[in-house]
Amino acid sequence: MIRRKISPAALVWALETAKRRNSFPANCLTEALAAEALFKQFGYEPVLCIGASKNDGKFAAHAWLEHEKVVMVGGPEAHIQEFTRFPDFIHVL
Repeated sequence: MIRRKISPAALVWALETAKRRNSFPANCLTEALAAEALFKQFGYEPVLCIGASKNDGKFAAHAWLEHEKVVMVGGPEAHIQEFTRFPDFIHVL
């Protein structure tokens, strides 16, 4: 079977559409994991990123997905810059 190549933008659109329709419970981690699985299914090599920050004594964590060093899910990039990114790890999917 030949799988038709779908652009990263189309994959992000599909994820955003599913999120708006409440097709899956959404938080930054579930969104990034779903995006990672979808991107890999279509032959891309995304990077799942996780980071943390501490502002005004409050701890916060965030997950996002990058493809070719561009944030695809979990942005905007200005928001992500608030977090210290953990080292990359190989995610098993």
